[in-house]
Amino acid sequence: MEFIGVVVGIILFISVYFCVGITLRFIWEWWILVMSTPSLFAAALLYGWIGALVSISLWAWTLTLNNSWHSSAVYFRGADWLDRRFNFKDT
Repeated sequence: MEFIGVVVGIILFISVYFCVGITLRFIWEWWILVMSTPSLFAAALLYGWIGALVSISLWAWTLTLNNSWHSSAVYFRGADWLDRRFNFKDT
């Protein structure tokens, strides 16, 4: 019975480790849109048509900013660090 507990514990640890790595990678890649989209959505709902148009244009700008983020040296260094730390490039 203890053997099964150890095996389940190891599998659970590996699964949690992988999920934490995937979550950190997602946040690292999309933090600009994750931070801006809820406030832009709220502004679109609160301020009617004008708020919606401003929110859509600002969201397009943050999407462009996010694409520039994916081309920056800081992004690549962080992504490489996460890849090494969580063994994403092992396949």
